Amino acid sequence: MEKLAELTREIEEIQPFIRELGYALESIQMGVGLIPDIAIEISGLTKIMDEDIYNKILEENRDKKVTISVLKTLQMASLLQRKIKIMGMRSDYATITLGLPPKINLKFKKDS
Repeated sequence: MEKLAELTREIEEIQPFIRELGYALESIQMGVGLIPDIAIEISGLTKIMDEDIYNKILEENRDKKVTISVLKTLQMASLLQRKIKIMGMRSDYATITLGLPPKINLKFKKDS
């Protein structure tokens, strides 16, 4: 439970950076088990991330492991969604799961 509380505090610290990059934190899911995890759903991936802002945030937070992990994963998700095309669908949402192992899920919806 302490690990989940710590992850929750770190997610709260990350939220302003997510907004600064032009994305939105949509939801948080917690998994309690032998290995706890926390998943955050982020929207706005179709926006192009400003690399200068991204690099500035990374540099200012280089000692925060979770922040760095989430932001690098978010950058990868943003790049992936622009490269993957599935029958008129696009991915504006990603779920980043912080656990062992960490993972990312992209959610594709029909383009409207």
